[in-house]
Amino acid sequence: MDLSKFTDLSDDARAWVYIFEKPLSEEDLDSVEDKLTRFMESWNCHGASVRGAWHCFENKILIIAGESTDGMSGCSIDSSVRVLKELKTEGIDALNIANVHYRTADEILTIGRTAFANLCNSGSITDETIVFDISSVTRVGQLRETGIEKEFRSSWHAQAF
Repeated sequence: MDLSKFTDLSDDARAWVYIFEKPLSEEDLDSVEDKLTRFMESWNCHGASVRGAWHCFENKILIIAGESTDGMSGCSIDSSVRVLKELKTEGIDALNIANVHYRTADEILTIGRTAFANLCNSGSITDETIVFDISSVTRVGQLRETGIEKEFRSSWHAQAF
């Protein structure tokens, strides 16, 4: 995963990882780019500008990161979620935290937990299946160090399913 968009941010910068329910079309990507570019220009935390960056990988994975000299508070975090809620009204959804995301040879799939459990029970998900651990990553340094892709056996998924 190319993290070059985040080189100006420290390892301690906050990071949020979202995975869209479906791959984004060019039109969807344009909307994401428009909204996030405008958001980044005005993102602040208690009046202090937030230095932020974002990038969409594989038309499916969105990373938003930011840092402020005063730290990141709830209001600055809430404002980033508002952008995602705006996108959801356009059918571009990355806010369903009950979904599980995994990689096949061809694509990143997003399914509900029950369906994922069924795949685990049937043997379709193996120890080597790549899953996305998006809830554990909260800092840019973690993205740089470990990323978000893990083998099933080394992820929280193995304990849960």
